Order: sequence, then C-alpha cells, then structure tokens
Amino acid sequence: MKIALSFLLIIFVYNSAFTQQIKPYLAVVKTTQGQQKGILQRVDSNYVVLDAESGFVRIETKLIKSIKIKVVKSPYQAKTYINYSWDTSEYNISQGDKMVNKWGEVEPTLGEQITGSVATGVINGVANLMAIPIQAINSPIASYSFKNKLTAEEEQSLSYFSIDYQRSPQSMLALKNLKAIK
Repeated sequence: MKIALSFLLIIFVYNSAFTQQIKPYLAVVKTTQGQQKGILQRVDSNYVVLDAESGFVRIETKLIKSIKIKVVKSPYQAKTYINYSWDTSEYNISQGDKMVNKWGEVEPTLGEQITGSVATGVINGVANLMAIPIQAINSPIASYSFKNKLTAEEEQSLSYFSIDYQRSPQSMLALKNLKAIK
C-alpha cells in the first residue's frame, strides 16, 4: 500500500512540475475604426479574438493597424513600510518612578505612543500614494505594426501570446505544419 501511494505521489509531483502555466496577456489593438483592449484569446490569418470586458470580440486582421502586448497586472496592494509597536513589555526595570528597558531608555508616554503611531500611518500612506502611479506603469512587452494583413511570421509570433496557443502549443504547431504542406 505504501509503495502504491508513493508511486501515485511521484506521478502527481512529476505531472504538476511539468504542467504548462497559462499566462494571459493584455492586447491593445488599434484598428481603422478605433481601439479595443482585452485578453488575447486567439490569432489566425483572418481574425484576432480578444476577451474584452463586454465579451469576446473578433477583429478582422485587415482592419488592424497595430497591436501592443502587455502583461496583465494585479491591482496595487498597500504595504506597511514602517511599523510602530505599542508593546511596552521590554520596559521592566524600575528606575525611580519610571520604567526603563535594559539599555536605559525610558518607557514612552501615551502621547508619544500616539504620536509615533500617527506618524508611521502618515509615512506609510504617503509612501503608498507615491507607489500607486509607479506600479500602474504597464509598458508593452511586444509591439506589432501592420500594413494590410498579417504575415505568417507575424501571426506565429503574435500567437505565442494567445491563450489558445498556450493551452496546446503542440497541436497549434502541427496545424501550422499541415497548412504549410498543402
């Protein structure tokens, strides 16, 4: 029984280690009729399919002027850059009427603790406000410009970013090879 479970565990770890992760890419497509944004779903010689906020959008390749591929970013999460602790348990040595720690520092008063807490909150808030626009920068990782129609090389290069290609790169390559033979 232990051997069978060990064997199943090894197979599970092996399969999960070599499983391909699908990474969505944001495509900004400029056409003769405007601009469309969405997750790049599929690319072929006639159409580019995007998963936009309004649903799936099919764009004819002959209408496309340019495509910019960007990484999908998660929303900014506020961070704590400076932390203030209200813990006064280290002040355990009495020196007259005041408590001190082992280095001789006097225990902070309630006013000093409130001031420290408010100051760290303000500093963290300002630092997060400065970090939000920096994190929002999302420059393209690939740019394509088209004249009239996608060339085979452009189509193949662009399809690497599509969800369909990432799900099954072997079948996509096999289909392309079959088209080339005909």
